[in-house]
Amino acid sequence: RMYTATSRVMGFLKEGHPFWTLGCQWTDTETPMGDQGVISSMYQTFFGGAQGFGYYTSDTDSESLINNMKASYESGEMKELFSHFSHGNGVVFNQSLSGKYFYRSWVKDNGEIYLAIMEKTYGGANTDVEIDLTSTNGKVKINNFTATLVNGGDTPVVTGTDGIFKLSMKPSQTSLYKIETTDAVDLSKITLPAFDDMAEASWAQTAGELLWNA
Repeated sequence: RMYTATSRVMGFLKEGHPFWTLGCQWTDTETPMGDQGVISSMYQTFFGGAQGFGYYTSDTDSESLINNMKASYESGEMKELFSHFSHGNGVVFNQSLSGKYFYRSWVKDNGEIYLAIMEKTYGGANTDVEIDLTSTNGKVKINNFTATLVNGGDTPVVTGTDGIFKLSMKPSQTSLYKIETTDAVDLSKITLPAFDDMAEASWAQTAGELLWNA
């Protein structure tokens, strides 16, 4: 809901116009998002295209809100999300805004790789997440990796040897992972154009890349 509202507003704004959203948390035993509601709202806000997020509680007892946001802040989750989504730090590796979960991975200037995931259903069974760790332009593939949880979720470490990140997530759950590669990977290639239309003509693809790098 927060994602839908944010993305619709962003569609009306002029390019480059800053937009922040304000989320509220309240106690409601019938709300599937539960105590993680404000964290999910933060993820939805950023995936929706906003540059910032604020939050408050309508309850007299705001302990759960304080604890959740404190955990996000102290773990470094909030720092990394705001650094990338608000300030534009890091280059997008790949992303998806469809299906039962959204995700975006990015590479920081120092080579660190982060993966933010948001399960977007409200109630029901867990969702099996499978993310192909191939860059959007198809130039880089991360086959062997270890992903360490920064905050959120129930799985502290995810490993893979086939380039597929696999995880089971609860409804409305969010997770931020830091990914470390076992093999040497040239991450500089993620900014190269794909030239997919030249895939059947290798000479043209090579020429296009040479021109791009000239």
